[in-house]
Amino acid sequence: MHTFAKSFARSGSKQAKRTVPQLGGRRMYSSTPPGGTPPGGTPPQPQGDKLPNLSKAPKPPSDQAGIVSAVSAVSAVSAAGGVDAAVAVAVVAAVAAVGGVGGAAATAVVGVLVVSLIKNLHRQVGVQEFEMPSAEFATKTPLSKWVEWDPEPKGDQVAKLDALAADRTAIQEIAVAAFARGKSIKSEGELFTRSTGDGHAYEIITKTVTIHEDRRAAAGDSENHKFLRGQLSAFPPFGRQLPQAPPQAEYVDADERNDDELTAESRFDRKIWDSNTPVAGYIALGRGGNVECDPSGVIHDRERHLIVRYGYMSTRSRHPLDGRALWVNVVNYQTGEMVGFHIGAGKNKVSTVDWLNQPIAAFVFVTMFRTWTWMLQQPGSDTPTLIGCDPPERQRLLTKLNKDEPNLAQCRKIASSLDLMAIGGSALRTLLGGNITGAPQIPKNTKNEGINE
Repeated sequence: MHTFAKSFARSGSKQAKRTVPQLGGRRMYSSTPPGGTPPGGTPPQPQGDKLPNLSKAPKPPSDQAGIVSAVSAVSAVSAAGGVDAAVAVAVVAAVAAVGGVGGAAATAVVGVLVVSLIKNLHRQVGVQEFEMPSAEFATKTPLSKWVEWDPEPKGDQVAKLDALAADRTAIQEIAVAAFARGKSIKSEGELFTRSTGDGHAYEIITKTVTIHEDRRAAAGDSENHKFLRGQLSAFPPFGRQLPQAPPQAEYVDADERNDDELTAESRFDRKIWDSNTPVAGYIALGRGGNVECDPSGVIHDRERHLIVRYGYMSTRSRHPLDGRALWVNVVNYQTGEMVGFHIGAGKNKVSTVDWLNQPIAAFVFVTMFRTWTWMLQQPGSDTPTLIGCDPPERQRLLTKLNKDEPNLAQCRKIASSLDLMAIGGSALRTLLGGNITGAPQIPKNTKNEGINE
């Protein structure tokens, strides 16, 4: 844990001590079964997450206006997740600091309690966390053999990730390892992070989930690029490809259209979905984050009956975080078993943001994977999506999810609240500048290389 966190813990924060138990030198967080009651009692039932009108997105928080918007967002988080009021207030303070009310010291102090909030969310979504020093992280995480993390605390972890994203053989090998790991995971997912070192680095692996037998043919089609795009659509509150580079791109809520009229943005969503083109270019991950996907690809391991789909996401200037993440989905098209994993690294100019990055990433990515697998467990032979379909179909799916999986619906609602707060973080990073604001220069693959293809 960072030095300021240790100092804050020693100052007598009972909340931080209560919510961050220590077990044998590493932190472990148990999962809440899907549909179970999150901490704080039975929450109110959400009515489904709705696509926002990005052209009318709220301005980044600053001064008193920032506090007001933060209070609204945190109130939604607290009500949805049953989070202690003291921790929720800490989030308000953190957002206020980011918006310009406080300074770096204030941001650092309240960061401790913000992480306590995220740990509570881990319990709700079902994430188990393992934290270790840099040297141990570089050799003992499930995927470290292939990533080849730098053991030095100040090592360039992004360079290691760039090299992995350029090596399709390594991606296939690491996918096989993650697929095997998923079968032993009892929680919804695992998060491996460092307790020391500059920036952030993490590995997130989900448990194995079996999709509906009717969906296996679509999942096993190596030419089906809708599959990774469908997973992107399940990002909370939404994930969609942009028709042009932000900030010029403006989105209008497809759910607010007239009965027989689709907006230009909705028509673009439908067109790119129907075109079955690979996920690439500029991506909107909610309201507060834009990334660039490059490279992306599909690998067919015929010997193991696996389809590996991946996309390498890099933050752009409009994003509160700073770094890159490799998204990978692995499915056995004979058994219907599926695992997802994410490997990320980067360094923000505000070190506290790196500390927040890892637990937030785990909560959001596991929520996305649970949403995607739930969609694939519904009957139907096509590839489902929440973006690129008719708004009534989107609403039908979300309404059914709310009914079938109230715990997951709550996680999506909380993620939407966190997304609102990300807008302020994006503004701060735009002001300070970022280390990574686009995709790396990786040679394009000219052929579909890989093991047993």
